[in-house]
Amino acid sequence: MNSRQPVWITAVLLIVGSVTLITGVQMLFAPAYWYAHVPGVPETGPLNAHLVADGGTFNIPIGLGLLWAARDARRHVLLIAVAAAAGLLHSLLHVWSHAEGLLSAEHMTTEVFGIYLPAALLIAIAIVSWRQTPDAASPGAARSPSQG
Repeated sequence: MNSRQPVWITAVLLIVGSVTLITGVQMLFAPAYWYAHVPGVPETGPLNAHLVADGGTFNIPIGLGLLWAARDARRHVLLIAVAAAAGLLHSLLHVWSHAEGLLSAEHMTTEVFGIYLPAALLIAIAIVSWRQTPDAASPGAARSPSQG
């Protein structure tokens, strides 16, 4: 782990990465279980096990990427940014779905803590980590010989 990295960044990346990885594994290998146990999912329509498993194939590498990035967020900021973008798009889809009346507000607490907050935290970590990278700190700085 990077000793200069704030503990909260490491903790968030480990938690969000673990939850995302576990979710992906459930979606891929036990789609009916995942579908039945996530609040609000059954209200979206009948189970399409293939579609749920497809979602798992995306969540697994995102979760693994976040777990890897927890070692050094500045060095792996692109992994975090990709996960943050996925979280942002997922959040926007839910906001749109609520606005269109496709989802009820009954499970909003689950959405806030399971979708919106992780996305916001990943966006914040991506921004903080990018700003701390040497290239971002001085965009016009000369490259060292080791940077080629």
